[in-house]
Amino acid sequence: MKKKAVAKNGNGNGGGLTYEQLKELFAQVAQAQAEFAQAQAEVAQAQAELAQAQAETNKQIDRVDKQLGDLGNKWGRFTEGLAFPSISRLLDEHFGMRKAQLRVRSKLDGGTLELDVLGYNDEAACVVEVKSHLREDGVKQILGTLAKFSKFFPEHGDKRLYGMIAAVDFPEALKDRVKKAGLYLARVQDETFEFEELFPLARAKDFNPATKGQRQNGHR
Repeated sequence: MKKKAVAKNGNGNGGGLTYEQLKELFAQVAQAQAEFAQAQAEVAQAQAELAQAQAETNKQIDRVDKQLGDLGNKWGRFTEGLAFPSISRLLDEHFGMRKAQLRVRSKLDGGTLELDVLGYNDEAACVVEVKSHLREDGVKQILGTLAKFSKFFPEHGDKRLYGMIAAVDFPEALKDRVKKAGLYLARVQDETFEFEELFPLARAKDFNPATKGQRQNGHR
């Protein structure tokens, strides 16, 4: 009877792993899994710390935004207060509007319309927007205000309506935009607001209020 040949390698177990080798292999696998789990935990911790840092940064940004917004509002109020005497004079001298109010607000159907300055007499009203630095959105803002004026201030609804922008500073390119919109433009000259020479018709002799039903919003 012939005996089957058994191939043997150097460890004498027919090519398989010994118990010690298997034990060592399992130990290596377990160590690798533990290291991977630790790495995952470190990544999770880093992500949590990053999220916390981002949340703190967002809070700081919100605080700065609020502070800037508050500062901007205070500066705007300050500018309005400085401009009001000059604007009142312009309204009186050029339009015969001896009544002028600073920071006028009207609420209607859950909405609010705020005016920096409102001047008026028995025949006409003038909405004045005061800006430290005039931009295109400031022109759009006052045009939108003029469009809603009669709805929020029905007591002036039958009067001829004018719009004026009083700005400390503005790009020269906006002059034509303001003129085409039918608005008056005033700026600081010698520490007081005066009409721009661009609008020579802004004089009392040219002021001719329309009769009821003939009001033209924002235009002469």
